[in-house]
Amino acid sequence: MTNFKGDRFPYLLYTPSSYRSGRPMPLVVVVHGCQTTAAQEEKITFFDQLADRKGFVVLYPEVDPVGKASPGPVANCWKFLDPAVYFRGFGDTAAVAQMTHEVLKRRSIDRHRIYLVGVSAGGLITSASAGAYPDLYAAVGIIESAGYADGPCFTDGVGIPVQASAQLAHVAEGSRARVVPLFVMGSTGDLAFPQTCAKKALQQGLRTDNLAIGGSQDGPISLTPASSRRGQVPHGRSYTVSTFRDPNGCLIGQQTIIDGMPHAWPGGNQAMGGYSDPTAPSGAKTAWSFFKHFTLTSTAMPCAETRTVGGATSRAHARHGKPVHITNVQRTGKRLVTLTISTPAFATPTKVDVDLPVGYAAHPHRRWPVAYFLAGTMNTYASFNHVVDGLGLTRKFPAIVVSPNGDSGYWSDWYNAGKFGAPMYETYVIKQLIPLIDRKFRTIPKRSMRAIAGVSMGGSGSMMLAAEHPDLFADAATLSGAVDSNLPPLAAAITASSTFQGAPPDAIYGPQATQEVRWHGHDPYDLAANLRGLRLQVRTANGTPNPGIGENLLSADSVSCVIESGVHGASVDFHNRLDVLRIPHFWRDYGPGCHTPPNFKREIAATIKVFTRQFRHPQPRPARFDFRSIQPSFKVYGWKVRADQSRALEFLYLKDVGRRGLTVTGSGTTTVTTPPMFRGVRKVALSGAVQRSVRPDKAGRITFSVYLGPADTDQEYTTGAVTREVTRAVTFTPTRRTLTPSSPTQVL
Repeated sequence: MTNFKGDRFPYLLYTPSSYRSGRPMPLVVVVHGCQTTAAQEEKITFFDQLADRKGFVVLYPEVDPVGKASPGPVANCWKFLDPAVYFRGFGDTAAVAQMTHEVLKRRSIDRHRIYLVGVSAGGLITSASAGAYPDLYAAVGIIESAGYADGPCFTDGVGIPVQASAQLAHVAEGSRARVVPLFVMGSTGDLAFPQTCAKKALQQGLRTDNLAIGGSQDGPISLTPASSRRGQVPHGRSYTVSTFRDPNGCLIGQQTIIDGMPHAWPGGNQAMGGYSDPTAPSGAKTAWSFFKHFTLTSTAMPCAETRTVGGATSRAHARHGKPVHITNVQRTGKRLVTLTISTPAFATPTKVDVDLPVGYAAHPHRRWPVAYFLAGTMNTYASFNHVVDGLGLTRKFPAIVVSPNGDSGYWSDWYNAGKFGAPMYETYVIKQLIPLIDRKFRTIPKRSMRAIAGVSMGGSGSMMLAAEHPDLFADAATLSGAVDSNLPPLAAAITASSTFQGAPPDAIYGPQATQEVRWHGHDPYDLAANLRGLRLQVRTANGTPNPGIGENLLSADSVSCVIESGVHGASVDFHNRLDVLRIPHFWRDYGPGCHTPPNFKREIAATIKVFTRQFRHPQPRPARFDFRSIQPSFKVYGWKVRADQSRALEFLYLKDVGRRGLTVTGSGTTTVTTPPMFRGVRKVALSGAVQRSVRPDKAGRITFSVYLGPADTDQEYTTGAVTREVTRAVTFTPTRRTLTPSSPTQVL
């Protein structure tokens, strides 16, 4: 029960069985509509069951006695007609906010992951709360309702102009204005709040977000959907889902319009009569699948999705095809194809050269391995073919060769002084380019048939990407690569590289003095343990001129010798690090040779020969692996891991990950989902995890939490930082399903 300015507001609180005091969970606040109560809403929505599976607390606010006593159609109704409700500190929105704060005192709640969703009149309270309390709710959802101050949309579907609604919401936000991710659900059969009300609510939210950023209502976030798709509930209703994204391709809004559904909660409890429509897509599942992307600290632009929690590296989520698309295809000869690609990872379209193998056209049903070649600083997508004669070097190479544009970006998503956003080279290559190439060309889209290599900066990039995504590549090579940024000359080069693209120094990872953890989190030397299970090549020369391969000491080659000497030291360090870790690899120090095309050609030619042999003998995935990362969440070899969202930026370590369990080192509460490796298992007993046992889902996955002590609040490697790593070993003991014996067959 909450007392707010003399009014008593009761509420219901559902706490899942996995809850443990001191281990913060997300909170979802569910606001009922008119003629229903909090208790009815709990039964209607199935949020409790979802909370048990996904691990969050649910708050069901209730109206005050005045609302309960209201007559007829407005019985149990929130006072959305009260103008005060749309401003902070007044009316029912303030009461719901106070209930939320009261739950924060009673339960261990992740304050960065509080979400609000409402239906009908509760949806109007939700849209009002998004304006009045943008600093409390990380994301919101409006179901069968309308936008900010748009109660007049009720029944007529017109209401107030969306521009006015957006402006009023922005005024209510005041100095707390921020991008508030929003999903809406409406239906073509709703006569109370017609579908136009839901569509206006989404548009109002986007327009208010644009005002919060400082632009006009019309931008920079587009008011048109980035993608739309049709769906169908089995034996139920069809629907259309449209997604809205920011300029970096990150999810901001989602709109679901259901065909023919009357005014009701979608996908709810059939036993609750006309208050729910079980034939519609689930409102609870839609809410959580949207909410789980966001935290309060991650929604200030340029990307609203959870990718900057604890200051972690920016990572766009434009992985659904659009807005990444090919705008031009240029064919040069029989083997070379140049693609122009539009992607939110970059401010302008980027190009990539694709070298097709000899015989690609002659064998239209054959599929091919793929090798990605990454260029060095101040080189382009064309350098592989124009500088080192890639087409000539790959004449006998039975694979597709892809050469993306890397500029001077070190193949990373840039920190940009904490603003993140474009350029995002890692996001582009890993999440966009690889799927696009697999769709566009006849590849063998398997890890065992995918290799990556690079020269100089590209050598660093190839090993970094392979170390961060070892489940995507079976083979990796660094050729005269800058693979140890712990060396001061190479660190200085990375600091300066961003200036070659017109950005300030240290735009890539930030200053080492304050952001050293980002440097280590992208350095091949520091990530070397992740490379176990890949077939590696490390090649370098020593920086001494080599006339025998065509180098000339009296030319610019002399400067290149200084550079090669620097990367030689890095390559030796990297080679030694792999030796210490006992990770098998091919090591070749060529001796004399500089940072020149003749040296690169011999390194590439030799690398290609090794790749050719390796493609003939595919490398299986490792049965067990180690992995370390600074990302707040990641996927590797089918395992999904989410670090504590309140944790400061630091490394999380996984060791001996496999079918029997794993060891986790870090701080806070880490959530792990396994690959589908428990099919046919009734339950899995756990030791070392928060849960004592869990039941696999239909696919055979289990999800569990590992408590590693309080979440560290100091960013790792910063001056005076205090970090307390805790290590826990988790083991799995599966219990197989048992079959009930059938009755004996009687023989007559």
